[in-house]
Amino acid sequence: MASAFVIITRAPEGQRSVLTPGGQHNASRLVLIDHFDCNEGAGRQRLTFNLALTGASHKARVIPHFSQSARMSLLKEGAAFDLIHIDGDHSRRGALADALLAWQSLKSGGYMLFDDYQLPTMAQAPPSPSEPPSLFAYQPPPAVDHPAHPREGIDAFLSIVREEARVLHSGYQVLA
Repeated sequence: MASAFVIITRAPEGQRSVLTPGGQHNASRLVLIDHFDCNEGAGRQRLTFNLALTGASHKARVIPHFSQSARMSLLKEGAAFDLIHIDGDHSRRGALADALLAWQSLKSGGYMLFDDYQLPTMAQAPPSPSEPPSLFAYQPPPAVDHPAHPREGIDAFLSIVREEARVLHSGYQVLA
């Protein structure tokens, strides 16, 4: 069995990393990129705790930076991955930039998984009238074609690599 090298952008509390299937293979490794909202607070502590629960935290490398600078560092290192899961910047430009950088470190025959392709918009998920809006709470983008929604960035990337990749699944997540 070939080794599995997985990279995940935005690792909230290690939720997805705990579920990564390659974890049992001795040579498998996991790279997690998350800026942790620019601090080492509760999110980083939960991630460390959840990784420890797997018994394989020694296989995980956590890069506490924004995704694009972290990806540039990984490219300089010559890192290559079998699976890349992008769930970071929800803007179309951010999604496109993450995908273009990630593509350069994807192994031949590897997979890219995009999250939030069908991210709900304000029209689909209006805010609750009983809760006052918070300055720091996540606010859904107003529409799919809004710059704060990742769909057009993902579509642009898939158009660019259409001769090299094919979409295997498209729903809330896209697998190519």
